[in-house]
Amino acid sequence: MSSQESNNALLVADQSLQAALPRIKHCQVDGSVVVDQAYDIAKLVSEALQQHSRNASIISPLLLSVAAEVRATMNASLAPQWERVQFDDSHIESHPFFVKTKGFVAPALPQLPR
Repeated sequence: MSSQESNNALLVADQSLQAALPRIKHCQVDGSVVVDQAYDIAKLVSEALQQHSRNASIISPLLLSVAAEVRATMNASLAPQWERVQFDDSHIESHPFFVKTKGFVAPALPQLPR
């Protein structure tokens, strides 16, 4: 798989993540159970990074932030604290792929019709 194909695949995962996080944060504030959603996001991010991070030339910092939050919480049988997930998360600086986040510019998401 080429670097560009991996970049594109990770971009799709990032856009899916950006679309899902506001919903999940809202549910978390309401006290709703988000375990299934957390699992789905963990699976999405894990699979995307496992399949494409080595070939990619650039990775969204948001993907690494989610990976760090999921690892820190779900391994301890806790629900992820999604408000800690952010583009400028200092927890990702020790990640082996952190260098690939440099220069990442998130593309604008298309506006949904009202």
